[in-house]
Amino acid sequence: MRRISTISLATLFLMGTFTIACSSGGQGSGDSDWVASHDTIGDTIVVRTLSGSLWRDTAHLVPEVSIGVFDGPEEYIFGNIVSLAHGPDGTIYVMDRQVPALRVYDPDGTYRTTFGRGGEGPGEYRQPDGGLNVLSDGRIVLRDPGNARIQVFSPDGESVDTWRIRGNFNTSRRMVVDRMDRSHALILLDPEASVTDWSTGLVRINPDGTPGDTLVIPDTPWEEQ
Repeated sequence: MRRISTISLATLFLMGTFTIACSSGGQGSGDSDWVASHDTIGDTIVVRTLSGSLWRDTAHLVPEVSIGVFDGPEEYIFGNIVSLAHGPDGTIYVMDRQVPALRVYDPDGTYRTTFGRGGEGPGEYRQPDGGLNVLSDGRIVLRDPGNARIQVFSPDGESVDTWRIRGNFNTSRRMVVDRMDRSHALILLDPEASVTDWSTGLVRINPDGTPGDTLVIPDTPWEEQ
């Protein structure tokens, strides 16, 4: 029996470029009407639109690729998508936790293959979450909290490494990769504490798998209005 949840009823859309309704000549009707303020904060220039627009008309998002069907081949039916990523060549990676399966699609949405499978062995994953990204050399990193590790695949789907992480904290937060190809995964700093006392941090892992610093996420107190 196929397992279809509400997320599979909404087709997976990958929105691409804007289609701008404009006529010839100039950037748009609003060049002379556009009013903005400029501010420098540290090394960042912040530009805020006060009125007007650079666009001649309304900008519309147009879907370029659509992946997913209500009924059809299993590889196009989604149950519980927890993370998405794309490679430098446009390859699309979709982690469906319900199967579980890390499915791979061509840039045009055609199913290519599946990386790994559910389990505890090399190349397998258990309770994958929102942590999925692609390094600059094409390796795919998948956070696998059920096995307290990050699973590393080659662009061809071979399991090439596993990086240990603390505990089995499952989160929908993305796993960020910075410009130096270091992965930052969210972990619990005190997994033995009660839920109300949890504190979290980011463990930084170098591209060769060696651990770096753990960055404590600062408290963000708030006041009731």
